[in-house]
Amino acid sequence: MATTISYTNDLGEPITTQQFKELNDYDINYYNDGILKKSEHYLNREINYFTYYLDPGQTISDVLNEYSEYRVDIIERSMFGTYRVQDEKYYNKGVLKFYYKKIYNQDNNLVCEHEYDLSTMRPILDKTEKFLYVDSDSLAALGFMYNNEGKIKYIWGNWVLNTDQGQNGFINIADVSKYFPTLFIDYPYFENADFFPG
Repeated sequence: MATTISYTNDLGEPITTQQFKELNDYDINYYNDGILKKSEHYLNREINYFTYYLDPGQTISDVLNEYSEYRVDIIERSMFGTYRVQDEKYYNKGVLKFYYKKIYNQDNNLVCEHEYDLSTMRPILDKTEKFLYVDSDSLAALGFMYNNEGKIKYIWGNWVLNTDQGQNGFINIADVSKYFPTLFIDYPYFENADFFPG
């Protein structure tokens, strides 16, 4: 197994070894055979927290035993068709503080995020967000928020081609139907807070 290391600044942008030595806030990223395994996040040159990606067969307990005195975000990755699913559990000194489930498309864009209630381990539907991308651009064309019944509460638009102006810009909520007249016919997945695309 080949292990490699990379460095990123606090914005997640790649930096050189020389830049890493000059910064106070940075991340050290460890890869096994080209796949991200662990990130150490530093603030003022001191460890702030870890992000750890579980391997198949590895347990959360294994990781918590190793990082029991720190904040550690533990991520378990799987595939659902062409989508990557991530279960993200955020612990502080061994205590679960947050649990999210996220799904990404083949362009590595976030499509859906569910936050879970820690007492019931069920999704909090009114904290669910979904994002529609109309091309491979990394900016979502539309964002969707839902109520506690899983129905649309709010839609926002951002940085899609305004065909009447020929430029990129913000879509006012009143104009969503102008640019997406058959929104839920073309994209039925976004009509409710269900996690997996049908």
